[in-house]
Amino acid sequence: MNSGNDSSSNSRASSQTHDHRWRVTDVFLVLVSYSFFLLVFLIIEARWLGAVDVVENRPWIHLFEELVDAAILSLLPILIVVKRYRVPLEEIGFSTSNIAKNICIGFATGVALWLVMSGIDLGITKLVGPSTSHPYLEMLDKAVSPSSRIAVLLSIVVLAPISEEIFFRGFVFTIFKRNYGRVAALIASATLFSIVHFDLLSFVQIFVAGFGLAILFDWTRSLVSPMLAHVTLNVFSVYFR
Repeated sequence: MNSGNDSSSNSRASSQTHDHRWRVTDVFLVLVSYSFFLLVFLIIEARWLGAVDVVENRPWIHLFEELVDAAILSLLPILIVVKRYRVPLEEIGFSTSNIAKNICIGFATGVALWLVMSGIDLGITKLVGPSTSHPYLEMLDKAVSPSSRIAVLLSIVVLAPISEEIFFRGFVFTIFKRNYGRVAALIASATLFSIVHFDLLSFVQIFVAGFGLAILFDWTRSLVSPMLAHVTLNVFSVYFR
């Protein structure tokens, strides 16, 4: 009987130790590190290129910028999970199980979120006037040449959804859920997702999108579904605005 109780106690202690590794401060460590590395990269690039509109004049440089941005935002949390927490990446949603189902759910959720966000945007427009356009959409409007439009579109519908889902849903949501529970994780990850987009008038829409994507991730435990939902949402936002 004692050995059974000891085994149960050890299991609980091990679980608590495992959960304690997921530190909320690591979220802010990643954000600070991401900002620092991106700033250094942009300073080096500015010294190399000088003042130039890379979107239109050098679109592939713009795409490289966005690739570096996405890589930093994705790799920093992955490094923390693998090196500091020493757990497999499945813990933050790197899973291909039920992939066909998750793809279908992701697409359907993306369409639903776009409809909800469009309704919210319409209501806000009637109350306070039209909201400001997202910086990505502004760049797309300014892009004239086919190569510049392709570069911006790849940023919007591929790089941003992948990197943001790894960080906000896989990393941020998981850490807050392990420390404070599901509801707090939904609110915290969606709020942070809204804050970093720097658009006060679109805060509500972005929060709703982040909340819905977090629910989807928590339900499927795979990044495939929120990534595809995010891609679908961005595609619809670009072509049906």
